[in-house]
Amino acid sequence: MKSIMQDMDDKRCYICGCTRNLECHHAMSGANRKWSTVYGLIVWLCMDHHRGRIGVHQDAILKERLEKDAQRAFEKQYGHVAWMAIFRKNYL
Repeated sequence: MKSIMQDMDDKRCYICGCTRNLECHHAMSGANRKWSTVYGLIVWLCMDHHRGRIGVHQDAILKERLEKDAQRAFEKQYGHVAWMAIFRKNYL
């Protein structure tokens, strides 16, 4: 598994740095989840920040933060035009 957002060999939560109970999270959801895999828009999240009460699946602000981080990482490598062609939404 590759990521352009985080070194996946350094297993720690992208949000808090915790090293326990980690789960892989695709920064882009729904129909764009497959593009997260293709372009490496994947991060480690601890269980609390993934599926917990304070996690990205419950907290719209945290979800938006990860989407913005994903767009920044993608555009750094591939550019804004490519981002818009694939994801069709500007999160920044």
